[in-house]
Amino acid sequence: MQEQTFSFDDRLSLLAGARWAEFSNLTNNYRTGASNRAGGDAPNSRFGAVWLPRDGVSVYVVNSEIQVASTVADLDGTTFDPVTSELVEAGVRFELADKRVTLTLSYFDLVQNNVLQSDPARLGCRIQTGESSSNGVELDLTASPLVGWQILGSASLLKAEVSGDVNPARIGLRVPNTPDQTFSVWNKYMWQSDPLDGFGVGCGIIHVSDRVGDANNSFLVPSYTRLDLSVSYVRERWAVDVNLRNALDEDYIESVSSRTAVRPGTPTNFLARLRYRF
Repeated sequence: MQEQTFSFDDRLSLLAGARWAEFSNLTNNYRTGASNRAGGDAPNSRFGAVWLPRDGVSVYVVNSEIQVASTVADLDGTTFDPVTSELVEAGVRFELADKRVTLTLSYFDLVQNNVLQSDPARLGCRIQTGESSSNGVELDLTASPLVGWQILGSASLLKAEVSGDVNPARIGLRVPNTPDQTFSVWNKYMWQSDPLDGFGVGCGIIHVSDRVGDANNSFLVPSYTRLDLSVSYVRERWAVDVNLRNALDEDYIESVSSRTAVRPGTPTNFLARLRYRF
């Protein structure tokens, strides 16, 4: 069934939708001759509501369920059960200063079953850790204080932990590679008149708090803060962008799944792009 929206007095809107998902995954190991098949079927539903108590303010709530097939397999060809997720999110959005500022504050609760993690006891293998739960708050900001000046910002506080497992000792452990706190802000200003008409500069900061590195929480990945810069120029159909990422050459770890599977952050680098619009 496709999503349907029902409105009442232009102040309350209800949304409902669902689709049936049926899938299967076949893995063949040509070295051993083993064959494994996994699959399932489930309705993926979504329900929500938006209420407009007054101009410039909207309150929303949404609930969605989804089941996704695991497309990976272990080194021995073993396949995994589908990953199921249920999300409940509620928030409020404000439009301020003649809609030049948009602020959204939300709370979310996500429960996932059959989550895949790297197996700390077997290099290159994975395990399904039962159930994990994540809940927290997010704040998003979009603002244009002046003509040509744009600010994008976001912050989140998150608690993600194992909430169900065949091994009771693992319940309460943190979910690997998931920071408790993240923060980012991006400023961009583009001149609107000569002599710098068409030139733009940007500056952004990203902060990620510490994370645990494996399913057993046996080591900690340190936090990091990264600075990015940009310069751009637009003239009629032409546009040039130069982006400098990690401007201060910060040493950091971008993602990790085990002590031997670590992805370091890219050192200082830049990307130049030339565009022409037909």
